[in-house]
Amino acid sequence: MLEALADANIVFADPDNGVSRPSVVSRKSATVEETLSLAARGRPVLLIRFPHRLYSHDEQLTHYHATFAEQRPVTVRTCVRVPNANGSTSPRIRWFTSLNPTPAIIAGIQDFACAVRNLPGAAAEVH
Repeated sequence: MLEALADANIVFADPDNGVSRPSVVSRKSATVEETLSLAARGRPVLLIRFPHRLYSHDEQLTHYHATFAEQRPVTVRTCVRVPNANGSTSPRIRWFTSLNPTPAIIAGIQDFACAVRNLPGAAAEVH
């Protein structure tokens, strides 16, 4: 992976089950070590995360940012409502985090959050 991405200026990672605990390897997640390797030498890395229900979202975000504190994480937490077959809506929560964000990436994150907030029934917060 690192060899294939050696020349990439930025990496977007979409691990199915997020970033695992340190030293825990799963086919459907990225390890902290893999993520840190991608972010080596200050390379920006964008991650998507689907928060779980075991802990509050605030607790999860605090832990997530602490794990990657040296990479200065910036996260936009989004929630959009999607229609159900019965006519109601259900929330879909996604987090987008940048490690080693450049000023341009931070501006893009802020623009993205603003665009999401302009959608009916949607919310977005930058942390």
